[in-house]
Amino acid sequence: MAFFSFSGSSSFGSFSSPAPASSLAPPLPSSSPDSSSASPLKPIVLVIDEATDALTKYPQAEAILNELIARCGAFGVHPILATQRPDAKSLSGVARTNLGARIALPVPDAASSRIILNETGAERLPAKPSQPNRLIAKFGVRTQELQAFLIDSRILSGR
Repeated sequence: MAFFSFSGSSSFGSFSSPAPASSLAPPLPSSSPDSSSASPLKPIVLVIDEATDALTKYPQAEAILNELIARCGAFGVHPILATQRPDAKSLSGVARTNLGARIALPVPDAASSRIILNETGAERLPAKPSQPNRLIAKFGVRTQELQAFLIDSRILSGR
C-alpha cells in the first residue's frame, strides 16, 4: 500500500492506468545532432578495486555486481573491476561476459590469463624492469599487446 501512496495511486487499477498528460514529466532534451541546446552526457566510470576481496567477504554482493555490470552499458556507465589475484570462483562467468573490455598485466601462469582474457598470453608478458608497463587488452574479440604509460603524481601536481 505504501508503494501506491508514494506513486499517487490508491490501488493497482489506478496505478496501472495511463497518467493524465498534465502529470507527465517534461520531455527529455533531444540528443539529435541538430539540437543546439542539448549537451552530451559525460561518461561515468565506476571503479571497484579489490573486487575479489569484496566478493569473497560478501557472497551476496555477486548478484548485485552481476546486475550492476549488466545494466551499466544502458546508462553510459563504464565499470572497471580491479583485483590482484584473479580467481575463477570469485567472479562469475556472467560478470566476465558482460564486461566489454579486459586488461591483463603480467600474470604468473596461463590459468590466470585464461580467467582474465579467456585466452593465454598474459603469462608471457615481460615482468622485468627493462620492459615495464606491458599489458594485454581485449576489446570484444580483438586482443592486442600494448605499452601502458606512467602518470607520475609530480607531473599532475606541476612540481
